[in-house]
Amino acid sequence: MRTFRNILALAITLSLGACATQQPTSTLAVGDRFFADPSASQGISTDWWTRYADPELNTLIQNALTNNHDIKLAVARVMEARAGLDAAFTRLLPTLSINGGQSEQRTTLPDPFKQRGSPDVKATRIGAELSWEVDLFGATRASQRAFEQNGLAAESAVHGARLLVSSEVAKQWFLLKSAKQQVALLASAIESLQKQRELIQLRREMGLSSQFDLDRVDSELNALIGQRPALAALEASLQARLAVLSGRSPLSGMSNTPAIQTNNWPTIAAVLPGQPIELLARRPDLVAAEHQLAAEGERLLEVRRNFLPKVFINVLGGTQNLLINGLTQNGIDFRQSAAIFSLPVFNAGRLSALEDAQSARQQQFLLQYEKSVLTAMEEVEVSLVLHAGQRDTLQSRTRALAASASSLGHGQTLRQHGQIDQIQLEMLTRAHLQAQQQHLNAQLDTVLADIQLHKALGGGWQAQADSRPLSSLITAIGETTK
Repeated sequence: MRTFRNILALAITLSLGACATQQPTSTLAVGDRFFADPSASQGISTDWWTRYADPELNTLIQNALTNNHDIKLAVARVMEARAGLDAAFTRLLPTLSINGGQSEQRTTLPDPFKQRGSPDVKATRIGAELSWEVDLFGATRASQRAFEQNGLAAESAVHGARLLVSSEVAKQWFLLKSAKQQVALLASAIESLQKQRELIQLRREMGLSSQFDLDRVDSELNALIGQRPALAALEASLQARLAVLSGRSPLSGMSNTPAIQTNNWPTIAAVLPGQPIELLARRPDLVAAEHQLAAEGERLLEVRRNFLPKVFINVLGGTQNLLINGLTQNGIDFRQSAAIFSLPVFNAGRLSALEDAQSARQQQFLLQYEKSVLTAMEEVEVSLVLHAGQRDTLQSRTRALAASASSLGHGQTLRQHGQIDQIQLEMLTRAHLQAQQQHLNAQLDTVLADIQLHKALGGGWQAQADSRPLSSLITAIGETTK
């Protein structure tokens, strides 16, 4: 017995060094400010789309968050992960089973032989068996923690799905709003050009215009009319996309979608991004990747614990009825207990290979996590530049639209006094419509840039401070890794 204890102690001593928990290390450090916007504060709310003051959009997003299939799939993956965690937890507990059976042994030997050692036996047994692998060194607990981290990653993925769906609905909504407004502007431009054609046709009949003037107007008019099918197709595709995002059949079109008001474009203000290091807790995809990396670390620990001894306990007991050579023996109790010790000594390097494979897998997840962090920083940086640029462009287009409206008003006054003809006024009208189109494009691009920035910043979501397993893995420049 003393020899057994000595061997066990030696095995534990030799194995503990190789199986100590090791957290992944990263040399990646991010800056303390975004280059495009050095602001340190952050004011994004989780319902960031309400800043557009569009009740119809709010209704549509709420419906999508309830009925969208991508979100439902993400929730189903959470349920799957929780079931895996429950299954992993059961490995820590003993298993109890009820066993029963009946057996019969008969031979054609003479009775003297049966009485001396080869009896006819009929046995009926019922009993219970208790089995337990004692988790002395934490391999099973490491596996359980890995499943727990996978579950937390799945929960973060739900928030990520909600962010993607809400931002996509907002994007499609404003694209549809723009498409409807473009249809109205196109109709006005066609109407104006048709009036101009009628005037040119009349002047041609009077010998004041040539066929060249008429052909030129016809060419421009047909080009505008040719834009109608593309806009109609765009409007239909956007309606179908919104229906699918809301969990409805695209065949329903806009039958269950709020009406669109094309004249209430939101005013887009600046967005303060906060510090880059804070983005690691604000982006659901980064938090999910962090949990996945932590899970792989726990699985590496589980593999390393397999170098240590395993202890199994088995207890079996019950009662049986026997019929031996025609004699009945009832109520005979039986029991069996065993404690088994197992220590891997030689396995041709299989355990070492499994450790190397899991270590490499952990390294892959670490590199993927670092890549995700860098990509997220890039998305925010580019989105900030685009956001500021589009707001400047919109201001320029707004000034141009005001100048165009002033020019059209002046032209209408001149027309009333007979200083210009109707053809010149129609040309001014179409110039104003073109300015409106450019202003509409600038409004759309500004809103889309704002949606993209909110998406890049995580949509106002914030992971709980104590829920991140590797919160100090990546630091800001000037800090040291804890």
